[in-house]
Amino acid sequence: MEFSENLRMLRDKSGMSQAELAEKLGVTRALIAQYETGAKSPNVILANRIAKLLGVTLNDMVRKGEEDA
Repeated sequence: MEFSENLRMLRDKSGMSQAELAEKLGVTRALIAQYETGAKSPNVILANRIAKLLGVTLNDMVRKGEEDA
């Protein structure tokens, strides 16, 4: 999996909506949607904040080929 797929899977698993995650990060829901589709990628600082909010490491967020990050 890529960051975008991991983000969506982990966000869904946490029960958090795109809007809720966006609010916690101080970004727009549309930006979260773009991260989930792979249209955009967050910088490393924001990616790390996302990982922490979802209870995983940044390494887990970018891990490829794992069914369960």
